[in-house]
Amino acid sequence: MIKSHKDIKNGNNNNNDGDKINNLSNESNANSIIANNINLLLSGNSQDKKIQYINSLLNTDEIDNIEKLIGYIFKNKIYLIHALIHKSFDNEINYERLEFLGDSVINTIYSDILYKDFPLYSEGDLSKIKSFLISLDNLAEIGRKLKINNYIIMEKGEIITGGRNKKRIIGNVYESIAGAIFLDSSYNRTKKVLLNHLKYSNYFLNLINLDNKNTTNDYKSTLQELIQKKYNIVPKYFILKKEGPDHQSIFSVCVKINNKIYGCGKGESKKQAEQFAALDTLNQLFKEDNIK
Repeated sequence: MIKSHKDIKNGNNNNNDGDKINNLSNESNANSIIANNINLLLSGNSQDKKIQYINSLLNTDEIDNIEKLIGYIFKNKIYLIHALIHKSFDNEINYERLEFLGDSVINTIYSDILYKDFPLYSEGDLSKIKSFLISLDNLAEIGRKLKINNYIIMEKGEIITGGRNKKRIIGNVYESIAGAIFLDSSYNRTKKVLLNHLKYSNYFLNLINLDNKNTTNDYKSTLQELIQKKYNIVPKYFILKKEGPDHQSIFSVCVKINNKIYGCGKGESKKQAEQFAALDTLNQLFKEDNIK
């Protein structure tokens, strides 16, 4: 069973101390005593004590379940447990540093995947796609479908207020797990795990589907087909502005659907700008479907 602060307290002190805790009527006093005991356990910068403390937070069955869900078996289980500790549970030993690392790991791996698997996309297109892939919405969706939020170690009050279902926390924990896998293995192994997780991203699956249909990058036709099927209308394109001299013009074009502006794009011709605007609109539509 996932430990609470009270479990840690009772598991590392004698019965008299446990009785004192149980007899306390004031919850804040109890929390203060628990916090003091954890600080005492970790005092003296003893690495062995820190490892013992972290190891006590999840049992073997829970660790096995999480590893099955994420598709990776840790050589050092400490990395995994550490990646699940929310700062409400421990202000010093928590996932925030692993989250920092995982953010960069995910950014690099997603860039690598997009560069190698989508050769027809321009730098601008790839940047727009990556910006959503690394967004909180997308990472939280992956984390929620992996069910890692059920194992986040946090203070009881945070759990009661729905902490394990908060999008920001789930996304951050997913980043920390990516960082933990990277530390425990290698870049290539981490890439393989994260690529497998992308099957839980509706946005990425839509992107794959779009790319399979669009080897010629005719995003206008794809968008028109989608909008006609969904709304029985056609998207409207309009020039937002034209910059530069006639022989070196840059067109800015936007797409309007049901009187709402969706995507915009720039190009050296009106036709090219419309294609980029259509791609941006498709990304926006996929994003809306993803959030719902």
